Amino acid sequence: MMMLIEGKFNETYSESCKNEKYNSTIQGQLERRWRAVSLYKNGSIKEVNGVPYLIEAEEYRGFYKDKDVFYNSERASANDFHGFRRLKLVEGVKRLFDDYISKCDLNNIYFLCITADKEPPFDSVSELLLPRIFNHRWDSVAGHFCWKGTPEIEKCGCVQHGLYGYGIASPKCPFGHFVKPKAVIRDHEGTVRIKILEDRVI
Repeated sequence: MMMLIEGKFNETYSESCKNEKYNSTIQGQLERRWRAVSLYKNGSIKEVNGVPYLIEAEEYRGFYKDKDVFYNSERASANDFHGFRRLKLVEGVKRLFDDYISKCDLNNIYFLCITADKEPPFDSVSELLLPRIFNHRWDSVAGHFCWKGTPEIEKCGCVQHGLYGYGIASPKCPFGHFVKPKAVIRDHEGTVRIKILEDRVI
């Protein structure tokens, strides 16, 4: 199992989505993480001057260009390398993808967002603010998106979660981390898919 984390510690999910910069919204950040992982899994890699790049596919560009300001009018119609979102696969980024993401099935990769909400935002925000996943309905991928609230982190207590959430019991560790003696991942129907019983530090 692998978990990628995005945080907006001082904003609620909805407040973050009001930001004019797509890259700064929690919706945009979650979408871009999913896009990168799924493109890598689909082998969307191209070498340019001997350097490997993860390149966004044409169908992705068409799907996300309405909100993603990277795709301005010039880039949205360009057919060359510079018209597509890309990620240079070098150094730490390359190691992340080649050493970890490559070895983890997409079904076992999760996307955790930390926000200032008191309740699970995926259960209450407008459907327009939920992560948009190319070629998938939200209810078919909702189990991959998890949430943890800043107020709960501050209290260091049990993290409550909704149908799509990630629950952990987290007594405070003396080093300022949170020990995870028991955790479960549930899919969008509430069924436990993964149990983690050993102690971990997150």
